[in-house]
Amino acid sequence: AAAVTTFLQLADQCLTSALDRSQAAEQLGKVRGLVLKKFTSDSETTRWRFTRDCLLRIFWPFVWSQLRLRCNLN
Repeated sequence: AAAVTTFLQLADQCLTSALDRSQAAEQLGKVRGLVLKKFTSDSETTRWRFTRDCLLRIFWPFVWSQLRLRCNLN
């Protein structure tokens, strides 16, 4: 939904009544490329955050317990 909204907003900015069909098609192609690039970037960022959060949930208890043990031994 966000990609469609972004596409429509950018298309609205780029398209004017002064453009002929080929120019309009070219502009829409550019807009499509920008939206796909943004969508890919957002997807990678979301995937990285999810992975990082999962790893933290898995390893943080272990790290915390090791720190407690070391602090208690000294």
